[in-house]
Amino acid sequence: MTSRTERTLRVGNTTVTLHTSDRTTLDANIDANGNIIVRGPGDTTDDEAGDVVGRRRAWLYRRLAKITDSTPTNPIKKLVDGETFVVRGRPATLQLTDETDTKAVLDGAILKLPRIAATKPHKAQQDLINLYSSITQTWLKENLGQIGQLIAEPDLPAHVSTRFRTNWITRHPTRGLTIHWALGQLPSLQLRELIHRTLDLHTIADPHQLDANLRNLWLGNTALPTPPHSAPCPDCAAPINTFHAEACDIARCARTGYQRDSCHSDCNSIWTGRLPGEAECEEYGFYCRPIPNGYEPCNADDPRAGHDFNRLHRDCNWDIAAQRMTLRI
Repeated sequence: MTSRTERTLRVGNTTVTLHTSDRTTLDANIDANGNIIVRGPGDTTDDEAGDVVGRRRAWLYRRLAKITDSTPTNPIKKLVDGETFVVRGRPATLQLTDETDTKAVLDGAILKLPRIAATKPHKAQQDLINLYSSITQTWLKENLGQIGQLIAEPDLPAHVSTRFRTNWITRHPTRGLTIHWALGQLPSLQLRELIHRTLDLHTIADPHQLDANLRNLWLGNTALPTPPHSAPCPDCAAPINTFHAEACDIARCARTGYQRDSCHSDCNSIWTGRLPGEAECEEYGFYCRPIPNGYEPCNADDPRAGHDFNRLHRDCNWDIAAQRMTLRI
């Protein structure tokens, strides 16, 4: 049985994700989002991962520069009622629903997403990508035959990719066209223009406007909304950026980082709008999910994933000056 684990570490000022498995080699690479990924055997240490990043530093920097130059802005979408998503050039308003079994659907000018899915950005991201993929595939069925006739290939094959990539459209000699799912955001005329450009056909739309729109397409990054400034502490009702009440169960001791009720020193801590430790768990990749006999480590997008606060306190120290948990060196 293949055993795979994932953890994050710091190499200098850079965050690196280490994936270990039953492979025998150690290597470093960069994914399409510019994240440094090290893959190695199950017994790979943090020092060994850092060494391979150091050895490949020059290549990694060149790769990062290339990704930066070729990757669009990719605005992050917050999963909150009223957020705007563009579908076929028209705005669609995100509406969180109480449905539990349905995925993202487009209903006129409303993009419906189950509220339970919106609590897990990676799951919501994939649901929305799948929806755009379906929308784009439908557009191809309706329009590609007519475009194919212009090159004497009315049956030109095409499929939609749900991967993150910088190539909007690629043409393969036998497999036809591969279309990026995010192009479902473009107006029909501009998507047709991009296909024309790929097939060396005549121009039918403003190419400068197309290029401008391509640079700002949403490519999939999602985020939970930050609590509004009016959101109080759920235990003591302290307004955001004010001190918790003395007996608050959520408050953490500003000196020790542990729960306030176990602290007998004179200390104060502030309600930031998020539960203590959530931001650090997300930064370091500390997630877990329930199993019959307790909890096990998992990825952020796994079903029932939650913040692993136990690991946070096990692998981190409380930084009094920064008022946050920091990884042990």
